[in-house]
Amino acid sequence: MGLRVVAQWSGDGTLVEMENTPFVKLNLVHCYRSMNYIARHMEEKHQIPWMEYNFFGPTKIAESLRKIADQFDDTIRANAEAVIARYEGADGGDYRQISPAPGGA
Repeated sequence: MGLRVVAQWSGDGTLVEMENTPFVKLNLVHCYRSMNYIARHMEEKHQIPWMEYNFFGPTKIAESLRKIADQFDDTIRANAEAVIARYEGADGGDYRQISPAPGGA
């Protein structure tokens, strides 16, 4: 998609990553309950916008990628659409359509 991850605030995050967070362009929050205070603080102190995202299920992933890409330029938006298109239907079918069971059961 073309974005650079500067830091992750999880069990795998490092002190150096956390020290670099005041210089990011956008904070992405997956678990609102645990990170909303920090994200709001960084928005107030460093003017860094933040947003929630949801990567559970293909529809939410596509929605989130588009929402994230909208915070950046046309190149990032085009790259997001390419990523979505590449994985859309990767399971061999449209996950939004339910087929009747064989034999009508």
